[in-house]
Amino acid sequence: MARLSRLQLLGMAITFHLLYVYSIFEVYFVSPVVGGMKALPGPPPAQRVVLFVGILNVP
Repeated sequence: MARLSRLQLLGMAITFHLLYVYSIFEVYFVSPVVGGMKALPGPPPAQRVVLFVGILNVP
């Protein structure tokens, strides 16, 4: 089995973590459930939306 240098291992680790973080955001913020919604008549109920996102890590 070929041994990796520290720089190669670091590059693989960074690539893995970037893909992992991207996949988490892809799963949480892209949902087929919200597709095909129709706009409600009248003004919007709020001028801005604040989104709080938290991760619960239970052992």
